[in-house]
Amino acid sequence: MIETLSLKIKVALIVFVVAHLGLFLYVNQQPIYWLQNELVDQRIYWSMDDRDDFHLHTGITRKDITKPFTSRYVDGTYRTRQFSYYMEMLSFKFWQIFEIGFFKNYTLIGIHLLNVFLVGLLLYYLSKSYIVAIIGAGMLLNAGIALTTLLFPFRNAKLLVMTFILISWIIVAAWQRPLGQRRLFKVVLFFFSLFLALLTDEIAFIFVFIPFVYLSLRDGMKSLCDRKVLIGSVSVLFGFLSAVFLSYRSYHIYATHGQTGAQFDHLGQLFKYVLDPHTLWDVFRSFFVYFLRNNMGNWQMDVLGFAAFISSLLLIFLIVKHLKSVDWKLVGALIFSMLIKTFILPHNGGVQSFFMPEDATFPSLYYFNYYYTYCDVVLWAILFGLMLRGVFVSFTNVVVVMCLVSAINISNGYHQQQALKPVLAFHNWESQDNQNLVNNLKEVKKYLADKSLWPIYLSYPGSESNMVTERRHNLYQIIHPHIFYERVVPVMFLPSIEKGRIITSYQNTKSKNALESNYELTNAKTFLDVHTGHLFNIEQIKTPNHFQNLLPDKSTIENPLIKKAAVNYDDIDNILFFVKGRSSFVIHINDVEIKGKQSYGPSYKRFKINLQNTNLEFPAKVEIRITPDNKDNTAYLVGPFFFAAKEEGAKL
Repeated sequence: MIETLSLKIKVALIVFVVAHLGLFLYVNQQPIYWLQNELVDQRIYWSMDDRDDFHLHTGITRKDITKPFTSRYVDGTYRTRQFSYYMEMLSFKFWQIFEIGFFKNYTLIGIHLLNVFLVGLLLYYLSKSYIVAIIGAGMLLNAGIALTTLLFPFRNAKLLVMTFILISWIIVAAWQRPLGQRRLFKVVLFFFSLFLALLTDEIAFIFVFIPFVYLSLRDGMKSLCDRKVLIGSVSVLFGFLSAVFLSYRSYHIYATHGQTGAQFDHLGQLFKYVLDPHTLWDVFRSFFVYFLRNNMGNWQMDVLGFAAFISSLLLIFLIVKHLKSVDWKLVGALIFSMLIKTFILPHNGGVQSFFMPEDATFPSLYYFNYYYTYCDVVLWAILFGLMLRGVFVSFTNVVVVMCLVSAINISNGYHQQQALKPVLAFHNWESQDNQNLVNNLKEVKKYLADKSLWPIYLSYPGSESNMVTERRHNLYQIIHPHIFYERVVPVMFLPSIEKGRIITSYQNTKSKNALESNYELTNAKTFLDVHTGHLFNIEQIKTPNHFQNLLPDKSTIENPLIKKAAVNYDDIDNILFFVKGRSSFVIHINDVEIKGKQSYGPSYKRFKINLQNTNLEFPAKVEIRITPDNKDNTAYLVGPFFFAAKEEGAKL
């Protein structure tokens, strides 16, 4: 292996780093038009005033501190992810201040970049080679599964757990002395990192042993029997079990009788999987046919895919050619840990047809091309770095490996649209109509940037109630616009709502300029229909030439609202009115009858009736009848307003 870096190698490494960082930034600038359903539920919970109080707030309150320990409310099941939940809540609260990061998750990008740096640092300590460190980190930076994980943001658990595993491993790899002979601060930091890993994701139950295996291989088994090591191990175990007991007790206090978590239900299937002869085939196929392909270039039937496939084969050839230099004990330990994880922690939802072949019986996580196998991607980068160590015997070999890794990563970036297809289909985001829902919310931010439009009343489809009280909603089956909007808008734009820049009709949110219920339009300057993108200037119906009454009239089943008006101008072209509450309306203009429905529920919906083709004679008598859809609903009418074509107000 090259011991000293020549100028040529230094230049090559700099070019490699800059090129791969550029590729990473290019891929991650792609706009995201989807949102994982479970994150919507969690963000509502993080914003709630209390466990069962659905009023929303920004910032951190005293009651927020205990939320990560109520896993039933966070996940609907018991999980040992308390620290992960804390980081999810804190990072969401931070980005919510700026009303960004709701779709693209900048926290995940930051954690991944940190992991890339940590992998490079670890590989340097393990190999004493900058070349191994940089190339190994480069393989992780633009690994196919890692990029897909960032382009379809989900939880931070699988990424964050590897951060703590890597930190603990680096602490023991950076110094050659046994752990028990280190300063107390480093020993405490080592065990504290493992403790946080155990409270981040269940996968740590397996990978937490990796630093100990490394210590035993390097310093011998006796090094693990040192007093500091034993005390630290017992302390971590005690702290972890205490946290598990408190959170599990909390889970059962707030869970229904006999309810158990999905992880516990899944454990009952393990024995069946062990006895099934197809399990080994599924593990083999999922790793070599799916995981390697998804992670090392996607291997599509095109030029870049073919180049990535050939590059992968050539890398394996170079490794095989230099097998004698491989530390097989450490490599074998890492492979064994990945194998154990695969058998013990398959997907707890069973076989998923979007990712797995029809004949699959064992739901190996290696079938997935995002998030679930991120931990394995990190270990795979470390493995490849360790196995490539003996290849770097000349400048030519270094350049060849750089080119091969670059070909793989370029293909990874290029094929992300293809890689996202099963993920989007699995979460019901593959249709353009559903992606347009997210685009509509992004358009709201453009209007919100214009201060002259404040305050903006947001109108959007909703359900029956003006108070969202459903804790969890399954969007996997079908994404209804009214459910999506009413669960996302109040949380996404909560800072603007609290500051009075946005007005909505939902009672979950509280504004500094609190308005009496149903009087929202009186204080709004503009009216934006989120679903259609139509913006209307409410100021134009406050001019002296029109009805100035923006106060609503109430309608119930028992007392349907009938509102009459006379129009004496023969140049009237449009009738404008607003209706809140799911209802039907009938308009009579002389002998002309016009019918319609309000489908937006709690939000005011704007209606404009064009009279140009009705051949009306003036003066005209106008009658509007509003009838709620059922006895439990109440409807409200604001208007009508009449406009002539020559008036400014005709620009509706």
